[in-house]
Amino acid sequence: MQINGVELEYNYSEEKTNRATMEAVLYMAEKGNESAGKLLPDSIGILSAGIKYCFDLIFGKGTGERVCGKENDLLVCVNAYSELIKEKQRQEEIMLESARKLQELLGGTEEEAEKAEEV
Repeated sequence: MQINGVELEYNYSEEKTNRATMEAVLYMAEKGNESAGKLLPDSIGILSAGIKYCFDLIFGKGTGERVCGKENDLLVCVNAYSELIKEKQRQEEIMLESARKLQELLGGTEEEAEKAEEV
């Protein structure tokens, strides 16, 4: 996957990447709450820094700055984060379909397949 000209290796079905992505999404929810009611420049800083941290968390230190730049440009950061989330969702759909197929192969019930989707 490529975001803002930076090539990133992203595999949502790999355990470490999946955990890091889940942590990043929760972190951004917290940052969204933290930025609510703040002055706009403060919100821009909180959200931009938060998004850069998410990229660092998932792809390694320094990635957030490589993808989003040194400055806290909220449009650049939000667009980059949006691309990441779209790719996560695309891969998640593929992974869930594979889990359903595996349940069928193993003779799982419809109920067991639904439980697999919750994971």
